[in-house]
Amino acid sequence: MTTAQIGPSLGRNLSGNVRTITAELLPLYSTYFDQRVNQLDVRLSKILHLGRTRIQGNLDVFNLLNGSTVLQLNQAIGPTFLQPTQILDARLLKVGFQVDF
Repeated sequence: MTTAQIGPSLGRNLSGNVRTITAELLPLYSTYFDQRVNQLDVRLSKILHLGRTRIQGNLDVFNLLNGSTVLQLNQAIGPTFLQPTQILDARLLKVGFQVDF
């Protein structure tokens, strides 16, 4: 929903000591993102047996293709109208080990 703050620019004070009011400028559900969120996550795992000990190594890569899809836009009227405020997190690498004995 896009809204605007209306205040003293009317040339008089608003009734009831209200400083600003919120007015809808666009109809509800009239603006949508043009992109779908596509994210590829991959895990590589290897298990090693050393006697009675089991070692499992993991390599996780999140957002492998490093997509930068817009997740949220600024919907307030002003110089930053429809400017992205949140995008998909960058590529992330995670290394892990598990030892069972």
